[in-house]
Amino acid sequence: MFTKEWKYILLIVTIFIAACMETDIYLPAFTDMMAFFSISEDTIQGLLTWNFVGICLSGPIYGPVSDAIGRKKPLLFALAMFFLGSVITVFADSFSFMLLGRVLQGLGSGGCFTLGTAVIFDVFSLDQAISALNKINAIVPFLMATAPMIGGYLNYAYGFRSNFLAIAFMVFLSLLVCIFWFDEPLPKMKRVPFNIKKIALDFGRVFSSLAFWQTTMIVCLLFSGYITYLSGVSVLFVLELGVQKSYLPFYQGALLGAWLIANLLFKSALNRLGTEHVKKVGTCLFTVGGGRSCHRGMDCSS
Repeated sequence: MFTKEWKYILLIVTIFIAACMETDIYLPAFTDMMAFFSISEDTIQGLLTWNFVGICLSGPIYGPVSDAIGRKKPLLFALAMFFLGSVITVFADSFSFMLLGRVLQGLGSGGCFTLGTAVIFDVFSLDQAISALNKINAIVPFLMATAPMIGGYLNYAYGFRSNFLAIAFMVFLSLLVCIFWFDEPLPKMKRVPFNIKKIALDFGRVFSSLAFWQTTMIVCLLFSGYITYLSGVSVLFVLELGVQKSYLPFYQGALLGAWLIANLLFKSALNRLGTEHVKKVGTCLFTVGGGRSCHRGMDCSS
């Protein structure tokens, strides 16, 4: 029998599954999609860019809305929008409709991340919530690391639309789970009326915080480099470096696999080396890896 903690952990992971995998699973299919839609390398990257635009725009909205009306209704709305966008991507016969589907997927995916995390803090005390999030953070990287492998196989065996069909299926599964097994975790007495003025003041306080920007910019700049790599990895390896399409997922999975190993070893490294040394080691590895990749890329180009 599941404990309360594991019940909600599995529930949140179910909500996160499609949102975690929808970014990486279809990337091995970029070159096939370029040929099908007759578009350029720059244009195809819009599928990733506009998806993240949707995530970034929707994330801050779901929080205040769910604080006012509860978590379940906004979560069902987010998953429904996610599913609609996924269906559009499966049947899109033009790149414009494919982009529309990706934007809708992003708008829905943003709700999965925001509301899934909020639910943890609704049902647990602070210490229990942190413990539950640590367990979730140990599971989610496995999902992200396997996404390119699954996507590469599906694309190679069944074509690029099979990736989007897989996303649609996972979203539909998450939607069913939330409809039938998700109980509203935020009682009415703890809800906060929706007040645009207060929300604007709260965001203004955050945006004017130097500590917030210092922390956020470090994370965002590193993450933006990772997203830049993801957006060009398929085109770079297949078209520029001549890697066979069937091998591409292994190259993409190598990066995610390294990230997974680091995620699993992070806690022990922090205990052994301390925060400052972990920061220095991480920064050095990131710099050396990026510099070596640039050097190899220039060698191949020449």
